[in-house]
Amino acid sequence: MDGRKWYLEPNDFLVEHWVTEDGEGVIVLRVVKSFVRPFDYGLHMVEGTPMSLSPQSGSTMKFQGTFGLVRIDDLTHYTDVKSRLHLLIKTFPPLRLYPYFPAGYLQTDLQIGNESILAAEEGADWGYLETPIDIIVPPKIRMQFHFYNPYGTETVKPLFKLYIGSYVVEYVKDVDVIYAILRKKYKPEPRWFTLYGFKKFRYPFKELLGITKPIPLDAEPDEISEIVREWEV
Repeated sequence: MDGRKWYLEPNDFLVEHWVTEDGEGVIVLRVVKSFVRPFDYGLHMVEGTPMSLSPQSGSTMKFQGTFGLVRIDDLTHYTDVKSRLHLLIKTFPPLRLYPYFPAGYLQTDLQIGNESILAAEEGADWGYLETPIDIIVPPKIRMQFHFYNPYGTETVKPLFKLYIGSYVVEYVKDVDVIYAILRKKYKPEPRWFTLYGFKKFRYPFKELLGITKPIPLDAEPDEISEIVREWEV
């Protein structure tokens, strides 16, 4: 990173900016408890063989492995709606990375009405980030990560280093706080994390989180009050 602290501490706010099939909006959270630990993930093994990326090629994976003699099939999957997982991903050497929200969802372009625009090609600038990156992983979702080797002549066997922030959170329902955050007037300005794919993905908020919907970016205080009054978290 650029020297800034990447993880969040108790009483910090964070904003989840959701872009889904049902619309766009935010959920504001306050960190109640914060636990941070590194995972020395090392090489990613594929059927006993380290991942190898030939020049200008990619591979899709989830993080799994044995940690402290415990086998974990999917390190980023959890179900507690009053928790959040904050993941910092470093690779050596740096790679391009596309996070899939959720795993297996076809995200090849951006759909506007009946038209597909900004068609994405593997490794293109559109949608890809360069490691290291940090993201918030929402609950009750299974993610995958597509890593792309941008080097023109070099085959790489990347080393991975993971840092995981595990947060206990509360859903902020204070209308004045939410409105100030939406208008960029709350100080210090909280961290924003956008959850999106090339195509808008489905996330049934009522079923999975217990909220009716996120708060629209242009919501006025009356609308904010009406939405958060129906949240059951």
